[in-house]
Amino acid sequence: SYTEYSPDELLDLLEVAGRYADPALLEECLRRPDELTPDLLTMLREPAPSEDWLGEDPRWFRRVHAGKLLLAFGEQEALPRFLDLMRDPEKQTLVEWFDTDLHVFGPPAVPAFVELMRDPSAPAFGRHYAISTLQQIAQDHPEEVRERVLEVLRGELPPVSSEGELQLARDASPEEVSY
Repeated sequence: SYTEYSPDELLDLLEVAGRYADPALLEECLRRPDELTPDLLTMLREPAPSEDWLGEDPRWFRRVHAGKLLLAFGEQEALPRFLDLMRDPEKQTLVEWFDTDLHVFGPPAVPAFVELMRDPSAPAFGRHYAISTLQQIAQDHPEEVRERVLEVLRGELPPVSSEGELQLARDASPEEVSY
């Protein structure tokens, strides 16, 4: 039982929990959002001491656990950290762990995800995750944001001819035609 562990002890265990953290450890962490959130925010932001760790080094997953817990808490302060990760071309592997959970930020996050989606300097994976997150937020909150999100997404589509073919003023990039 982890109920007697201090917040620091729980965080130390998360640091080395590896890919599959003990479910009892995660359950205890989920019971203590107020105690753990500040340190989890730091853990998510801090770069790993060595980016050269082997793929299954348990320390690599500390940011995954921190991010998953913050998403489970619905912690709004974590949104800028996730957006930073989505803008970092070196963080695609890390962001992949969160892509289906980012919608928990809900309607207040729509402008931030729209901005990321429209940012031509953001990596393609970040823009794609922003689009899928917007779509999920629209599904989760149809009364509040569905029409606004659809309008934004439709505005991003290139024009098509009456036959349904793309009408681009230039040749389509591989990203635009490979789905």
